[in-house]
Amino acid sequence: MLKPWLYRLRCKKILKNCQHDFLCDYLSAQITHSKQEPTPTRLLALDLETTGLDTSCSQVISMGWVIIENNKINLASARHYLLNSSVQMNQSAVIHGITDSDIQNGFAIESIFKELIQTLKGSCLLAHNAVIEKGFLNLISQEYFSQELPLRLIDTLKREQQRFRMSGQNLASGGLRLAACRERYNLPVYRAHNALSDALACAELYLAQENY
Repeated sequence: MLKPWLYRLRCKKILKNCQHDFLCDYLSAQITHSKQEPTPTRLLALDLETTGLDTSCSQVISMGWVIIENNKINLASARHYLLNSSVQMNQSAVIHGITDSDIQNGFAIESIFKELIQTLKGSCLLAHNAVIEKGFLNLISQEYFSQELPLRLIDTLKREQQRFRMSGQNLASGGLRLAACRERYNLPVYRAHNALSDALACAELYLAQENY
């Protein structure tokens, strides 16, 4: 995660040329929040289901998120959306269970992106292997709004990786997967590859890491 002062500087630079009110509001809130709370107390745990991992040829087809505030998960804040797309699911449907008919009736991606960004105001984004969420959110922001999206990020995968590195322990193959990380903290097994359940699983893992 960028140092707070560097993050504020980046937000201020982007804000000067911001053309969309909801993004301007987000940037202004992030500047204020990162100054008042260098260590975030409000986080938005996010998971995206996609047709692949390569942002150049893949699409986001589902979003799920939930808020953590003062180390408590707010279940009332949980949201889960299937997104409209004309892309064919093919083999990816085997992984996430989302079908062509599901996404044909999904929500418009730009409207859900706006809701996400409005919810993210004054918060830090939390994800497991956050480089994926960061890449796709920036892609959506650039494609639909021609705007770079600066994010304050916490990655539960990197936190776990750092814990093992500091302890000198070796990680087994696949040991950084979300389910494997949760197992080490005796957290319950959830259905994988559902955006909301994965977001909640990430939120619980973060709190377990905090209390370890």
